[in-house]
Amino acid sequence: MNRSDPNRLRVAAVTSCRSDFGRMLPLYRRIQEVGWCELLLVAGGSHFGPGSTLDEVIASGLPLAARLEPAAGASPHAIAAHLLEHLAAWLEAARPDCLLLLGDRYETLACAMAAHAQRIPILHLGGGYQTRGAMDDAMRHAISMLADWHLVANAGCAERLHRLGRAEERIRIVGAPDLDMIRQATRLSRRQLLESLDLDPALPFLLVTLHPETRTPPSSAALAAVMAALAADPRQLLITAPAPDPGANAIQQHIDDLVRRRADVAFCHSLGESRYISALYETVAVVGNSSSAIIEASILTVPVIDVGERQGGRPKSRRVVHCGWSGTALAEALLALPALPPGGHRLSDVPSPYGDGTTSEACLRLLAELADERYPYTHGSPQPR
Repeated sequence: MNRSDPNRLRVAAVTSCRSDFGRMLPLYRRIQEVGWCELLLVAGGSHFGPGSTLDEVIASGLPLAARLEPAAGASPHAIAAHLLEHLAAWLEAARPDCLLLLGDRYETLACAMAAHAQRIPILHLGGGYQTRGAMDDAMRHAISMLADWHLVANAGCAERLHRLGRAEERIRIVGAPDLDMIRQATRLSRRQLLESLDLDPALPFLLVTLHPETRTPPSSAALAAVMAALAADPRQLLITAPAPDPGANAIQQHIDDLVRRRADVAFCHSLGESRYISALYETVAVVGNSSSAIIEASILTVPVIDVGERQGGRPKSRRVVHCGWSGTALAEALLALPALPPGGHRLSDVPSPYGDGTTSEACLRLLAELADERYPYTHGSPQPR
């Protein structure tokens, strides 16, 4: 594959699921905008699974350099193996200057292994976190051990990576890219958002996302009790899909039952960038155990009820109330929620432990350094928009 411009830094990136794409979209767009970078975006993994989110990638307008589609109905292990094999072949042909990866999922680890074997430098965002309720810690640290540069959210993440033996000069504190998305996303009006989901704009709603806990899963009874507490809440419910991890089917069955029993419950596999951010502004509270409730919501005034230990170990804002897999505890937390402020939530004046929403610019500064090392020329420093 020939380089269209020998003086452009060719940055490959892999998006393998709905969550990593939304978080990375602001950075992807900035790489496209500057004249000294070329983005080579590869889509694979869960984008092609049930409730396909590939349409969200295409709708962004970003060109795809490759589509690595696994077999229909492939298991998580098969998806990871497919990415490892086919991304390795693509990287060997494309020879990008570096590979940009976010997060800690099994797909991401497969991508890191493929790049490491090809001796392609890896820039990893999201290293150094700790999540006690999921097996992600092991995969996240494994990716960090394969990565060449570490773009982390805060000083705690940097210190954890340093204790793992990562060189300090290869660790940059840039914040979490999730917050860039909050600041830049196009918001829908409350009416536009809720009418598109067949919910009543005049009534309050809860934004719910429950994922499996892969390290210490709750019992069937505990899961049922938590779902019963949600079912008993009088407010409308907007529920998004659980991550495709072991245990997701059990959660989805409860969601499907809830949708059948209540007309004021909306299930959406993936809300997409604009609707999800709009929902954060308009909901009474975020309920569940998604990282978005801890990271994205930290920059807003929205209350959060964090269920279980999936996000255990992450720094949390003061608006986060924790409860275990207990229907009684969740019911009490739901009852104690304040009313939605007039006009919805706003950006908080309390600093977030995940940065200030300028992660893309900080990442571009590192890419500019790499460009100068690889192709010495005057490209100009990236400037904030």
